[in-house]
Amino acid sequence: MSFAGQSSCTSLFTTPSGDKYENFLELKKAEMEGVDFQIVKEYVGSSVTIIAPHAGRIEFGTSEITRAVARNSLNLYLFEGTKKAGNFELHITSDHFDEPQALDLMRVSTLGVSIHGFKDDNASSVAIGGANKIVAARLTVVLQKLGFGIEFPSSRFKGESLCNIVNRAITNGVQLEISSKLRAELLNDPAKMNTFAKGIRSAIGEI
Repeated sequence: MSFAGQSSCTSLFTTPSGDKYENFLELKKAEMEGVDFQIVKEYVGSSVTIIAPHAGRIEFGTSEITRAVARNSLNLYLFEGTKKAGNFELHITSDHFDEPQALDLMRVSTLGVSIHGFKDDNASSVAIGGANKIVAARLTVVLQKLGFGIEFPSSRFKGESLCNIVNRAITNGVQLEISSKLRAELLNDPAKMNTFAKGIRSAIGEI
């Protein structure tokens, strides 16, 4: 496997995303930090960063899941929507997500793991993508053994681009897209949340 998360992405903006804002600079000019959004960055000296670029009110539950996985032992990054309404306007697709603090954190991380959410109120599942297929496969095995429904490799959410913020780590990263049904279950069941988070930590702890 060739790891090139830091050097192969020459431009984040070659393809329009369909989002309201194509990059963080556009968003920052129109939205107010501390009112419309907030950034949480916690570097604890780990080689692994857990990142949620669509956290807070953008994709519900991703802040809580990211914190449960990081648990003060892994680096954490959250870009959280805090608007009273219309938070999805703050969504910047992962291939275009270039908030400077996130880029700085990924550059010093060996591995990235991103937490995302997608709409599915019927299936309790996780779609696993990302450029680091070795860790993605390991996560698949661990989470399946714990009873979680897994789609790997994900055909819907591949997350393979080296421009993807999670793949900007030194050995690239793994993208976890979690259904709305499973996110609700995790938020409402602390034991299930703990099992899910511990499973992720145990899998990535082997790198």
